[in-house]
Amino acid sequence: MSDVLCVIPKVPGRAGQYHQLTPPLGLAWIGAVLEREGISVRIVDLQIEEGFAQILAHEKPRLICISGASESRFEAFCVAAQSKKFDSNIVVAYGGPHATFTPGDTLANVQEIDVVGRGEGEYTVLELARAVLDDRLDMLSHIKGISYRKNGHIVHNEARERIRNLDELPFPARHLLNMNRYKTKMEIIGAPGESIITSRGCPIGCTFCSASHLWGRWYTMRSPENVLDEIELLIDQYKIQGIKFFDSTLTLNRKHIESLCDAMMERGIHLPWECEVRADTAEEELFRKMRKAGCYLIDIGIESGNASVLKRIKKKITVEQALSTIKWARNTGLKTKVFLLYGLPGETPREAWDTVELARGLRDKVDILYKPSPVKIYPGTGVECYAREKNLLPKGFEWSRKFHERKNLELNQTPLIPLLIQPQFDFDDFLQFEKGMTNAMYPVYRISPGYLFSILKSTKTKDEAVALANKVVRKLWWTLHGSLWGRK
Repeated sequence: MSDVLCVIPKVPGRAGQYHQLTPPLGLAWIGAVLEREGISVRIVDLQIEEGFAQILAHEKPRLICISGASESRFEAFCVAAQSKKFDSNIVVAYGGPHATFTPGDTLANVQEIDVVGRGEGEYTVLELARAVLDDRLDMLSHIKGISYRKNGHIVHNEARERIRNLDELPFPARHLLNMNRYKTKMEIIGAPGESIITSRGCPIGCTFCSASHLWGRWYTMRSPENVLDEIELLIDQYKIQGIKFFDSTLTLNRKHIESLCDAMMERGIHLPWECEVRADTAEEELFRKMRKAGCYLIDIGIESGNASVLKRIKKKITVEQALSTIKWARNTGLKTKVFLLYGLPGETPREAWDTVELARGLRDKVDILYKPSPVKIYPGTGVECYAREKNLLPKGFEWSRKFHERKNLELNQTPLIPLLIQPQFDFDDFLQFEKGMTNAMYPVYRISPGYLFSILKSTKTKDEAVALANKVVRKLWWTLHGSLWGRK
């Protein structure tokens, strides 16, 4: 039996070239804090586990904490309903990035959820667990960072202060997870690796990303000693051969990244690692140090090849800076992975084509170059604000109400998240753009048998399978015969 059950819901249809299933470090951190305070906890990841009803019957928890992203919100609501059906006295809490930005919407429409946690969850869940286990739900009004119902009204408590000293947290409780099921592989080299987070927050404020709003733009860092202690633990216990740093931008603070590199070299840790960098924080000298410390792959979000669009989305980089970053990476032996978007706020097809031209110029300069993907609307982002201001969301849209846009499948995008469709760049333009982009980027973009098999397995309905088949046929046709936009 466990006092607290922490649950990760399934992500419907999750598959594709971007995705590798990774351990839920957020819940693992929460679990570690609860265990340190003597509260029994179990983490259930329904992406790899089945039989939730049996788990409920075995654990008989007093508190269930569900975490998840926008893609899994309806699955999260189903978990809440199943929990309440099992025992109506169980307190059900919902947290994570989606919950943080939709507390009122969620509580108004999902009656099975009692509490919504906003922001960092470690101490919020700890205080909530104490209140539940002590039968003191009257203490909810004293817990910062939660929203809940009281006398038929939704109450939003004061926001919780950010954790300034991340070293005070115990390491994520990976022993609560079935680590053998995740099988994280380091890209290109294929070695078994593990994900680590060394900092929280991002002060930049890109309009398509919610990280700045989620963390309040306050950037906090773990000490190099604390990070290296966790890495050594992972080497000893899980025999990892690589590291994926999942920080929003590992190079945001120059002192932080250099100290990490120094600590790795001083301790003699020789593991290949990957991280995300910003083009405006890159320098060839820094890359040389990172390479010496084991870095082999850097991820660069360029997003757009058009200067006006970059300014519009508040990316705060230039195309020239991105090109210099890639050049310095090549000079120092680092491999590069590049991400691009289209359909950004205010963007026209002509501006988006600048991104394709950029990609064409990069195909012989970078090691992993994904085809640009359309912009999705997520809660808490500047894109959502823009979409609501311009009335670009479906009429009556609410995040907790049923939403399934079948047309998204034609672009190989989840039907559960709305795309940013604008008058000057509508869905038909997207289809046309995809055709021209596939042809222009050839042979960068290919359809591999393994990729097709992975997304075929993810289809749950006949409609999804038909849409997938149509998409594959269309892509193959355009690859073989060119496009109306013509090869340039």
